[in-house]
Amino acid sequence: MLKFTLKFLLAIALVSNSLYSFQGNTEYKLVISDSIIINKLEILQIADYNPKTNNFLVYGTTSKKCLEIDFQGNILSEVDLSGEGPGHFGRGMSALGYVGDHKVIEGAASYIFLDKDWNYQNKFTPGSGMIPLVGLPYDLTGLMLNGKPTVLRYINQNYFGSLELKKGHFLSAKMIESFNGESEKAEGHLNYPKNTVYQDEETYYDSHLPKLSINKSNGLLYVALPLEKTIYTYNPKKEFNLVNEFPIKLERFKEPEGIPFGDQLKNPGQYTGRTNRRNTILRMTNSAILDIHAEGNTIIIEHKTGLKKSKYNTARQANPDYVRLNKYITTFIKNEKVVLTVEKRFKQLVRIDENRFITPYIAGEDEELDYNKFYIYELKKAQ
Repeated sequence: MLKFTLKFLLAIALVSNSLYSFQGNTEYKLVISDSIIINKLEILQIADYNPKTNNFLVYGTTSKKCLEIDFQGNILSEVDLSGEGPGHFGRGMSALGYVGDHKVIEGAASYIFLDKDWNYQNKFTPGSGMIPLVGLPYDLTGLMLNGKPTVLRYINQNYFGSLELKKGHFLSAKMIESFNGESEKAEGHLNYPKNTVYQDEETYYDSHLPKLSINKSNGLLYVALPLEKTIYTYNPKKEFNLVNEFPIKLERFKEPEGIPFGDQLKNPGQYTGRTNRRNTILRMTNSAILDIHAEGNTIIIEHKTGLKKSKYNTARQANPDYVRLNKYITTFIKNEKVVLTVEKRFKQLVRIDENRFITPYIAGEDEELDYNKFYIYELKKAQ
């Protein structure tokens, strides 16, 4: 027990030191302010937080069970919704989230809408089509719209590179779509903003899927495009009107490179299906925003730096440099101003409130835990 305690305290010290060493601003600091322990042997993933009830939605990565826990780590409910039948998600799910007091599961075949007690209400088909091997790869983005739990998702313009887009496609393409359990089909919203690289009629940029976040404090939709250093804010309850847009400073974020529109399906890579080999290389070498998390007056942006050069012949040739030189950076923005930059990406980040988020503790190779531990990080003003 003493050996474990010493190791645990050492891990805390290392984490704390790393947070301070990466700070790019002395006005704010990021600290571990609390933790939650869930006494369950299976590896769990916290998927979402409900600020009204102080409860979390949790996914069992092995059993595929869905749980709801409180802030003390007590299991309030546990259901198995795998398999077939009404209210079940089939062979796999890729997202789980609160939409108001409702719960929504993004399954491979359908989106399943449930009430607060896990009772099946209705569904929207099709689903994501993805069956992940372990954890949930996506965050579910939704809000109450016209009194109904509504999901927002990006529109995959070319089905992960399998279709060729024509010149000027992004001049009129819709970025996102919305639907609820009663919708017959999804409704498209939001053109790609003007004055962005996506408006180039000659150059195709493969990283075009918008990153979405609903700010639960004000009900607004925050959008970041992978290759653009701008945050866009829309009001879903007023026909998705643009409320605000502002530029952001991101460290080591370079100008993107693309390919001619007509080359999308030419010269495919050996391991990437029909996708152009150059596209695959640019996914590694280009800087890109990976996620956005908005709550209150604080926005968290996660991005990768990519590589300084892109003159590689194959993805296999580029990969060693990508593993070694690419960096992940998390940027904290308050009232449109960057207040802190951390050279780190936080795994499975879930917002709690304006200044706090939760993320899992990653055990070391020689640690065997019979419980799940999650850290709560807090953005605080430096003394």
